[in-house]
Parts: sequence; structure tokens; C-alpha cells
Amino acid sequence: MLKRLFLFPGKKNSQQSPQDVDGWLMPLSGKELLDQPYRQQIIKTLWDLTSLTKPVFCHFIQTPLERYAELVQRIPASESHHHAYAGGMLDHTLEVVNYALRIRQHHLLPPGSSPEAQSSSSERWTIAVAYGALLHDAAKLLDIDIFLKDGRVWRVWNGSIPGPYRVRYRKGRDYMLHQASNGLFCSQILDGRILDWLYEDNAVFKELMFTISGYSSEAGVIGEIVSKADRASVASNLGGDPTKALQAPVESLQRKLTDALRYLVKQQLALNTPRAPAYLTEEALWIVSPSVPNQLKAYLLEHGVGGVPSNTTRMYDEMQAHGLIEEAGEGKSVWKADVQIEDWNATLSFLKVPASLIWGAGEERPAVLNGTLTVVGAKATKDSDKPKKAEAPSRSRSPEQQAPTEANPQQEAALSSQSETSAPTGEVLDLKGMMALISGEESLESTSEIAAQPSETIDSNESNLNISSVTVNDKPAKDSEDGETLGTHDYGESFVKWLRQSLETNRLVVNDSKALVHVVEGTYFLVSPGIFKRFCNLTFGSDRSWNKVQQRFQKQGLHLKTEQKLNIWEVNVRGPNRRGNILKGYRLKLDSGITPTSNDNVFLSLINGKALVEEDAEDA
Repeated sequence: MLKRLFLFPGKKNSQQSPQDVDGWLMPLSGKELLDQPYRQQIIKTLWDLTSLTKPVFCHFIQTPLERYAELVQRIPASESHHHAYAGGMLDHTLEVVNYALRIRQHHLLPPGSSPEAQSSSSERWTIAVAYGALLHDAAKLLDIDIFLKDGRVWRVWNGSIPGPYRVRYRKGRDYMLHQASNGLFCSQILDGRILDWLYEDNAVFKELMFTISGYSSEAGVIGEIVSKADRASVASNLGGDPTKALQAPVESLQRKLTDALRYLVKQQLALNTPRAPAYLTEEALWIVSPSVPNQLKAYLLEHGVGGVPSNTTRMYDEMQAHGLIEEAGEGKSVWKADVQIEDWNATLSFLKVPASLIWGAGEERPAVLNGTLTVVGAKATKDSDKPKKAEAPSRSRSPEQQAPTEANPQQEAALSSQSETSAPTGEVLDLKGMMALISGEESLESTSEIAAQPSETIDSNESNLNISSVTVNDKPAKDSEDGETLGTHDYGESFVKWLRQSLETNRLVVNDSKALVHVVEGTYFLVSPGIFKRFCNLTFGSDRSWNKVQQRFQKQGLHLKTEQKLNIWEVNVRGPNRRGNILKGYRLKLDSGITPTSNDNVFLSLINGKALVEEDAEDA
């Protein structure tokens, strides 16, 4: 069963049709697109994973698959992401359906119902899980323009592509649009008879609609299953190993580093602005060290990529040996350079990356730096993990800064990522949990995983933090002037500024699985020490000083205290298939200047009572 379940083709089919001419792709029927060994074996596995008769399977599973295949044709799943090759969208979706049905076998559905109810509605829930996986990424079709050979631009809601076509990724696309627009394609793939049947069970229909529409807080167990399945497909395509049973294609570390760096630069890093993490000149791309390499390393680890050097110097040596960065002199990798942009200037440490490594021949590049970048000295200095004054956490690129280029659907270029998927992409794949899932054993590890709430955008560059291992001094609040300092700069103030900007720009996920920020009783709840470790990792390249930043934050007086005059609050985590976990952290005051825009996380509830009234808090 496992051999059939986790099928990874050693070499993808070229998807080249005899009718394809001069780069124009001829549309194929859904049956033709699915009539390939890899896809046929997945479909066979789907039948094995259900208890449906062949006629019922054909109507409820195979026919919607054929409609979906005819809709997406040979479109990649992403421009420079997972499954970024012709036909990648279809392969990814089939894999997600495959994973989802396997995961579904480890759930008793509907949750909390009697054995009789589960038996009578089991097939409906199974099919709904398959549909949630099938439709989870359908709206990625809105990311592309489809050009017909006769000069027309075809929109996917107009039906199947009618003639020879090419695709090009749109500039300035909104990655949050995917989930919100999935419903557009529901009736094209699921016929009225199927929707009528699903609608007979309100719980099933509701969870399915919330799942495909991006309302993860209401999507329940179907949304949870689809999210896990999606992450597993992404990780396996990128060379990760979500279960030790998977035999993913082996890629060199050089390729993994290259692809991950391309993704970060093109999709995540701001360019050529004051305090940006990267600067493009006519000579090369200069990435700030050590912050960007740390993000690169964390990004690879998030996706289960093995063999990544843990030592920064070794990683630089590896990159230099493969020509990914240029030597600074005497075998060193790090350059010092002065950056001047209008009135802003700073001296920073850089790695020098050939621009051709990120942007291929003929590929559109962003504008070069409108300022100067001048190398200091003839030789590089040794890199340091010490904080750089002008360094700041990288910001997501605005649509105007992104420079997508015309996609070549026939080129296989699977670049590393987290996902542009609806699932939280900055979240580290729970490898132990996936292994336990496949082996049939349930993980008892307490990971403080929280039932999903509406996801904003997950920062795929940021390293994952263990938010369950809370080490805090939960004594009655009393400011102390003792202790080690971080210098003259007030890092409590810097933390608050970073927190505010990250929430405003959606770089911090709220109310989602393993999120470090939640909304509890109308206020932001900051998970400690995870939120402080993330700030330190992004700012200093290390989380060693997280407790000092936490102390400085406390001195800001922006948090509520409990009735017992404690700084730290405890919340109970509950939800579908969750054992009771406890999170600890801070609650921000409503007048802190950081006001929630999301609803309360319905899966969290306070344990240690109410907040002090303001006058009592001031006296404490």
C-alpha cells in the first residue's frame, strides 16, 4: 500500500504533445492528461483508500479529477516554487488528494459522533476530504494570464482552454487571493448532483466550503487534513522527507541552496531600500550577512532538506565551492561595503551573489540600486553574529518589487519553497507527526499545536521556534534594573516596533497552527519565549538574548497583568483531535497601539482569570 501511496516519479514526463508547435501548448482532455503511469497509479491508490464501488468512484472521484485536469491543463503549480514545471499543478493536486485520504483514515468522522453516525456518514466525509484537497489550490489559476494563439487572453471562468496557449505569471499578484477565490471553480468541477448530496449533511458541506474558501478557523477537521496533506506534497517535491518511507528524488545540496536562494530573493526579500536585506547592483546581488544566510538555512530545514551545514562558516564554504557566492579574498566569503541611499547610509557585511544565479538569461530583473554600494578594503573581514545597527528583519516584497517573468511550462524547474499554498507556509513540517501518521501510531509529543484559525501570511523565511517549551519567571510583576544589558539601544522598543510592523504587513501569522500571536478575549496574546526568540533570530542571527529582550519589553508596560499581578498568562488549547495543551505568554493592552484586526481564536481560553483593573495595575 505504501509503495503505491507515495509514488514519486524518478523523472517527470515532458508533457510534450505531438501537436505542440513553437512553444504553443495544445489543450488536452482530462482523460488524456490523467492517462500517464504516475497519475494512473495515484488514481488506483485513491480507489484503494476508499470503500466505494467502481461506478460510485468514477462518478464522485474520477470524473471531478478529469474536470479539474481539463481546467488546469499543463500549468505549473507555481512560478518558482514547488512543482514548478509543466503539469505541476495537476501532479501536486493529485498528491494532496492522495495524502489527504491516507490521513483521513486516522480520523473518526464526524468528530465526537456515535459509532452509528460515523458508519452512516463515513463515505460522505471521505469524499468531502478528497474535494477539499482537489479544490484547495484551484484559484492559483488567477495568478497567470493564458494567451491563445489567435491573440485572445483566456480567463479560466470561461471554461476549458479552446486552442493553443501559452501562460505567463502576472505581476503584482496577490497571494492571499487563492483561498478566497477557490469557490469560483467549485461548480465547474463538482456537478449539481454531487453538491446536492453534500448539502444533505450540513456539517460536511460547511467544513468543505470553509476549507476551500480559506476560513481555516471554521474548516474543522477537513481543513486540518488538507493543510497537512498539502505540506507533505510540497516538502516531498522539494527533496524533503516528510516520512522516512518517502523516496524523494535526490538533488545535490548545490541545487537545493540555489533554488532556495532564488525563491527567497524573488518572493520574500525586499531589495534596494534602506535597511533591506539585499541590494542589486550592475555588478552582483549583495545579500546581508548573516541574516539572509540564516533565513536560507532555516528555510531549507523547514522543508525537511537534509545535509545543510549547521555551522555558518561551513555553509559559506559550501556556497563558495559551488560558485554560488564570490570569494572576497584570501578564501573568505564576507565582504564589507558602505551603502548609501539618499540620506540613509550604513556599513554592512555581505555575501556577493552573481545576479545570473538568481535571474536567468532573458529573465526580467528588478531595477538596480538607486544609490551606491562601495566595497570597504581589499579583503573581507570575518563575519560576526553580532547585531548590525542598520540590519532589520527582511520585509515581504511588495507587488511592485516582484518581477515575475513569462513561464516556460515545458521547463522542469522545481525551486524550493513553503508554499504559496493555502496552508501555513512558514510552519515547519511536523516530520515526527507524519511518520507516526504513516505508521499508524499517534504522536504523543506535546507540540502546542493549535487548531487552525484564519491564516494571514506565513513568513517562510523565519525559522521555526519551539513555542511549547516556555521558560519564564512568572513571579508577581516587579521591574528590575539588574541584569545584563544589550547595549545602549532599547531593544524592548525595537521589539514592539518589529511586532507592530510584522502584524501590519502580515509577516506574523495570527491564530494559526504553531503561531506565536493569537487573539484571546479581544487582545493580542504573545507566546513566550517563542515570539522573543523569533525577533532575536531575525535581528541578531541568534536567540541567545531572548530573555533580555523579554525583560526590556516588560519595561514598556504595554501588557496586561493577571489578578495575581503576574506578567504571564496561561491559555488552554482545545480543538479537533487536540489533547489539552497550555500556552504561556503576554496579553497586550488595547491602548498599546497594537490592536487586533482578527477575531478571537475560538480554540484558546484563558486559565488564570481576569486582568487587573488599570488603576490596580499601576499601583502594582
